[in-house]
Amino acid sequence: MSATSNPWASSYVPQTNVQCPPQLVRTFPATNQTLNPDEANFVNGRVQAVSQAWMDWLGDGSSVGYDMASFSKLPRVGMAMSSGGFRSTLFSMGVLNAFDSGNSTSKAIGTGGFAQTSVFMSGSSGVSEFSHGN
Repeated sequence: MSATSNPWASSYVPQTNVQCPPQLVRTFPATNQTLNPDEANFVNGRVQAVSQAWMDWLGDGSSVGYDMASFSKLPRVGMAMSSGGFRSTLFSMGVLNAFDSGNSTSKAIGTGGFAQTSVFMSGSSGVSEFSHGN
């Protein structure tokens, strides 16, 4: 699967009805701990896709003391959300909403757009229903 044909490469929100890779579980000896080629392809596609999200979120970076053009590699952000029940699920969703570029209030105060810079997102328990787009 190429990064251009990967439906997850252009958005941090997973798509539904996507064909799963033929091998979901990685198997490797202790001496070779590399990513499955399909997983590596996904990560590379997301890394390319989030570079624009960094620019959208920080602009040229001058307002926060950075020169975005000088970065050869951008950080790889992962978001992990915990849930032990309905209350913690709602809290995690509130945090995700505060980081989402679709929230105009969050955009105005500067946190909106950070979620789009995420390469990885995971959740446990009830929050996993939201973090994986189901």
